[in-house]
Amino acid sequence: MDRHEFTVKIVDRSHAVTRDLPAELQANDELYHHMHMQPGVHVLATAFDDRRFNGTGNDEPVIWTVDSAKAASSTPLSDMT
Repeated sequence: MDRHEFTVKIVDRSHAVTRDLPAELQANDELYHHMHMQPGVHVLATAFDDRRFNGTGNDEPVIWTVDSAKAASSTPLSDMT
């Protein structure tokens, strides 16, 4: 996985985690792909995984919540600086 710029699209603007974010934002990071979301996961934002960067050619989840007493939310967007 190579670091590159991509657009993050907020797909649930009503959730407290994403409510105050713009509809789209730019990221410069690695974009994980082939992520398999389990039951109880609610995707809040996605990013297009461009084939030019060995991606899947699909929108991939990048911010989500997990319906669990032990977890609140997660994101692989770790190096967005």
